[in-house]
Amino acid sequence: MTFNQQSQQEFVTVGVGNNTAFRGIYSVHYSEQEARDNLPRVEAYYREREPERLPVQVMTFDEFFALQKSALSARPADRIDSEKFREMLEVLPPKHWYIGKHSKQFCMSVHFERFCMIEHFYNSWTSQYVQKGYRFMCKLVDVTDKATWVTQNNFDELYAAAPLSFWPCQARPLNLLKIQPRSSILRFC
Repeated sequence: MTFNQQSQQEFVTVGVGNNTAFRGIYSVHYSEQEARDNLPRVEAYYREREPERLPVQVMTFDEFFALQKSALSARPADRIDSEKFREMLEVLPPKHWYIGKHSKQFCMSVHFERFCMIEHFYNSWTSQYVQKGYRFMCKLVDVTDKATWVTQNNFDELYAAAPLSFWPCQARPLNLLKIQPRSSILRFC
């Protein structure tokens, strides 16, 4: 029996709750009846220790992974600053590091760079850090599914929807385009 055949026959009890960011498996059972018999014990555990995970559901591994993928991919990207981007690039060896070709946008050359953290958040999910021009962001992606990755085409849409991040870093506005007055220009005192 292969792993896929075995996982289709196993059932899991999952605390679903309101937390769409992460859902975890509480227990694994070889029959749906065994999982349903265990349900009151699992609900008692969550009621006492983690009430935000209630209600509890019984499902197959495939249903669990589909539910988890939809929850993790729905998390918005976070805007970050250049310091956080460089820090994460240098802290561990990057995975899937890509430095794109400069593209022309409004008659200017725009740099595109992205990489994934080698340390995973859960299973195949990890943080992807992306730079396009002078804008930076971080998004949770599935490294095995490139449809979840940030690309040059979807960067602007994701960045516009991304809130300013206070975790994992404090985003600060970039002052790279600030023009300093010259001494030959009239100054108002």
